Amino acid sequence: MTSIELQSHNSSLNNLANSRRDLVNVQDAKYDKNRKWKIAGGVTSGIILVGLAVGLGVYYGIKSSQAGLDPPLEPLEFIYKDGLDYPWNTYWNETVSTKQDCASLCQLKYTDKSSRHFTQFRDQIRVLFGEVRFGYSLGNTTEASPQACLDKCKSSNECDLVAYKEYLEEFEPDMTGKIYCMKLGVPRDSDTTIGFAKNPYGLNLQPKTKGRFDVIGNSGVVAIHANLMPNGKILYSARPEVRRKDPKTGQPAPNTKAVSRPSIAPFGEIATVFDPLTGTFVTAPVDENTFCNGALLAADGSVFYSGGDPGGDISRAPGYDLQDGLKKQRYFNYKTGQWTYIHDMVYPRWYPSPIRLVDGTIFSFGGSTNGADGIPQPNMDITKPGVNVNTAVPSPLILETGTANYPYVHLIPFTGHVFVFAYQHWAIVDKNTGLEIERQVQLTEGIRGGDYVTGATLLPLEPEKNYEAEFVIFGGANNRQEEKGLRTVAHLLLTTTGPKNWFYDSDLMPYGRTLTMAVNQPNGKILIFGGGHAGKTGADPNGLTFIKGPTNDVFCYDPYAPAGKKFTVFATTPINRLYHSTAILLPDGRTTLSGGDEATFITAQTYEYRVEAFTPPWLLNDIPRPEIKQAPTGLIAYGSTFTVTYSGTVSRVSIVTPGSSTHAVDFTQRVVFLKVEQKDSSSLTLRAPPDATIILQGYHMLFLLNNDTPSVAAWVQFG
Repeated sequence: MTSIELQSHNSSLNNLANSRRDLVNVQDAKYDKNRKWKIAGGVTSGIILVGLAVGLGVYYGIKSSQAGLDPPLEPLEFIYKDGLDYPWNTYWNETVSTKQDCASLCQLKYTDKSSRHFTQFRDQIRVLFGEVRFGYSLGNTTEASPQACLDKCKSSNECDLVAYKEYLEEFEPDMTGKIYCMKLGVPRDSDTTIGFAKNPYGLNLQPKTKGRFDVIGNSGVVAIHANLMPNGKILYSARPEVRRKDPKTGQPAPNTKAVSRPSIAPFGEIATVFDPLTGTFVTAPVDENTFCNGALLAADGSVFYSGGDPGGDISRAPGYDLQDGLKKQRYFNYKTGQWTYIHDMVYPRWYPSPIRLVDGTIFSFGGSTNGADGIPQPNMDITKPGVNVNTAVPSPLILETGTANYPYVHLIPFTGHVFVFAYQHWAIVDKNTGLEIERQVQLTEGIRGGDYVTGATLLPLEPEKNYEAEFVIFGGANNRQEEKGLRTVAHLLLTTTGPKNWFYDSDLMPYGRTLTMAVNQPNGKILIFGGGHAGKTGADPNGLTFIKGPTNDVFCYDPYAPAGKKFTVFATTPINRLYHSTAILLPDGRTTLSGGDEATFITAQTYEYRVEAFTPPWLLNDIPRPEIKQAPTGLIAYGSTFTVTYSGTVSRVSIVTPGSSTHAVDFTQRVVFLKVEQKDSSSLTLRAPPDATIILQGYHMLFLLNNDTPSVAAWVQFG
């Protein structure tokens, strides 16, 4: 990209960022819990109703011009009313009378802010609309049911709006196992009309401190795999889906294939290229079934896929004319939009973890032998550049742990050896031979990999610390599917002489999570998205997910904060991102959330095509963003100095690798801070990392930082 092209590209991204800043640059809503809000029609409720500015469109005059659009976007005229708090999730675009029969209203699902952690759990209905007050206890879960709530509601004079909630021990220890019916305080004899806005994204009530979510487009396929490419676009891939059956009724599950939604990629095409700036996609037809592959970015910017799916497993029909992908290796050229098959691996792999070494060699670890058979592949494939046949070596870590699914892999600074983690075990694999040279079992609490995979990454590598790598993993689960996720954060230092002992962070996550996605940010913080309260990867043949209780809050982890202040809870998305979801950092500093299936009967939508962008608060808090005027367009040599011109205020500079996200694992992401050798008001002289073990050859995003606030990135190449 030339400097002129770079300036034009950055200008477009900055304009987009500024337009979104204008959209949300409103006074943060406040909420006085002692006030009583007047309901339309002149009825005053003694119950505090959260978010009536959205819900009661008659009184406040707020209407959505986007009600008929899919995907739903927040209308530009949406106004945050001073003094009000807003709901974060409604699923209706019509008006209904409070005199209407309770049973019909109970199908309007809504979780209010005061109990947002009690989001839909299994297939139950949760809080309908408004703040929960005056619950009726119906005993333990074996005795209660949604119908019991309805029956109780009908005997009350103030229970037209009813909700059903199951308490989780984590949040309400004294209420464990209890189910409450909630009456929301609208008098039965009132004649109030309530308007339900369609996904107004009212959760974005504090953008300057909590960030915001926006639906930005349609992925075309369920984004099970996501790779950021050097043109700023994302390669998505999925699998050929079929309709599963509701195990209770025997009827087909909800499905939104091409027949009913023409905007989705045509049936049989399982890959698309998505443009985050326009919200549009184009198809990227591939001959092999690439579902459950491992992926990374090659030095030339192409996307490498290893492994895939045979097409006929887990009760799916054969691969819809797709070739068996288990042993396949292929590259996607982001410039031409074409796939190129190279040669087969030695062994078939479903859920492998690839990693690129300094010399371009690719190690592919793990995976199962034949799709969902669950038998781990006890060896590692070696793909050498320019060599048309793979070799393989034993992988004792995989064999002994039984890890069939996506072990974590990271390149160790300076040695170039590979750190591999699975379940509670780790190993160091020699870069030259592929054989293990060190292994230990040290993690004592819970399971953090394989079926119980969860968000993990490296903390930022810093020249002041000699680029020491520290592996960190957030949450996880125990070895029983229904047990709640872990709150602990485990760390392991990777040194030139081998890892040290595990240690646990001083801070716990606000609540336990598993199957989360951890995304490194340019400022060194880590955002944690999606996942659930309990469970593990996968689903049964009917599509009933093994992950339980969507966790939709964004957690921000600050490794530089003092003890007790490392976690902050940011905004909450109304879209569940459970199994088969992905998260990718964009060059403009936002993070996309995409994908999600195997969620049948937790949400009405089995297949999730909406792409969200999360804009963090440091892009919305009025702190000026630096702007890169010119960055190197050629290769930057390791250890050399190079110049970047800029405007604005710059305190630090970071390099971020493009993400490769699937199944709560990212195979490539890494943040490296650069040493600033010289600085004036418009120019920076920066020192490149000393070698390719710190940051691999190829394309990376360079960010300038004004404290936490990053610039739009410039793509640079090291080599």
